Amino acid sequence: MSHPLALPDRSLGGRQVPDAAIARRDLRLAPQAESNSFERLRGLVIRCNMLTVQIEIGAPPVDLPTGLISRPIDDRDIPRANLVLCQLRGRTLPVSASSFAELIGASLADCGQDRKAL
Repeated sequence: MSHPLALPDRSLGGRQVPDAAIARRDLRLAPQAESNSFERLRGLVIRCNMLTVQIEIGAPPVDLPTGLISRPIDDRDIPRANLVLCQLRGRTLPVSASSFAELIGASLADCGQDRKAL
């Protein structure tokens, strides 16, 4: 590989996605950096000319600094999945958790509208 690779560490779900694709293709990669912070990974890309893989919600293309390029992974390599926000029936959430869930739900709904507009 002509560029060093920085990957999310194995504690993050964002690492499972590239690991699954790599295993299916029987590739062997040796990342030079691993981090549990997507901001740190982005910093390594900017400052150290490294490549990384991030889940789309962690790397919105509109926020990319000048000179960076983002490419979605082909659905044939990693199929898309639904993200579901749910709560146990009859369970009353604390106010802060309920507010957070409503904020996440609204953000997900906005993302869905943005996708449909494309």
